[in-house]
Amino acid sequence: MKTETLKNKVEVILIKGGNNVNDVKKMIEGGFEFAASKYDNAKQIARYLRVTY
Repeated sequence: MKTETLKNKVEVILIKGGNNVNDVKKMIEGGFEFAASKYDNAKQIARYLRVTY
């Protein structure tokens, strides 16, 4: 999956989960690259970002 597509899916999951849009952008900026290297799908990446933020 392409990185931009994956980022968009993670962003949608985090916003649907009740996170603030500004916080979601900070989460993605801070940890997306690492999470994407360790996890396979958007749901797992979103879970990692939510826990570590």
